[in-house]
Amino acid sequence: PVHFISYSPLVFACLRHGLNISEVEYRASFEENVFRVLKPATSKSGRCFFMTRDEKFILKSLVRAEADFMLDMLCHYFEHVTKHPQTLLPRYCGLYVV
Repeated sequence: PVHFISYSPLVFACLRHGLNISEVEYRASFEENVFRVLKPATSKSGRCFFMTRDEKFILKSLVRAEADFMLDMLCHYFEHVTKHPQTLLPRYCGLYVV
């Protein structure tokens, strides 16, 4: 089995709740550890993208600096998407180390 370390799990759980994504549904999407690799050309950064088998979630590999940036802005992101649920910002559901 693949093991994950979750960053800011409570914040992301609240974000998922706000998106009407149940924890059962979210975990089920990752249970089989089967991901489809998306074309690398779709990424400006050259990072890899993956899609869950049920096609509900897209995953992106990050370098450490990107993950640190995301953690630094997470509080502001959370406040924004909570106040503006119709925002056009992407919907982040989690940040993990695999």
